[in-house]
This record gives sequence, structure tokens and C-alpha cells, in this order.
Amino acid sequence: MKSIMISKRHKVFNLSIILIPWFSLFLIGKHSFKRYSLAGVFIVLFEIINHLYGHRRKWWKFYDKRRSFFKDELPFNVGALYAFFHVAT
Repeated sequence: MKSIMISKRHKVFNLSIILIPWFSLFLIGKHSFKRYSLAGVFIVLFEIINHLYGHRRKWWKFYDKRRSFFKDELPFNVGALYAFFHVAT
């Protein structure tokens, strides 16, 4: 029962990490968003490929032994895109 609760909190935490910072995109402006969106998408695709290749080469592992891309690694990729938009503007 406790592991189920931790899993639910983990999902809520990851979703909040993804969703809350994205609300600041409304402050960036349409021109800046269009200007940097292609580079941001390229970074996300590169990071996804990097994660898949890294797992194949066993560069890193998660301690809880789960292999869920959406639960464990996607927040890092989305965070990289978010950071790129805010550093670039």
C-alpha cells in the first residue's frame, strides 16, 4: 500500500514539474516563441535519442528499477526545452 502511495506522489510531482513552469511561456511573447521553438524541439529529440542510446549502453540506471520513459525521463527532456526557451529570451 505504501509503495502505491509513493508512486502516486511521484506522478503528481513529475506532472507538476512539467506543467507549472510552462505557464510562464505566456510571458515570453509570440515572436520569441516562434524564433526558438525549432531549436527547442531539436534539443528534445536529441535528448530522447541520448536517453535511449544511454540505456542501451548502460550509462545510467534508475534506482527503483522501473523503466518507464514517461514517468522517469520525460520530465528531464521537457525541462531542457523549458530551460532553453528561458535562457534564449
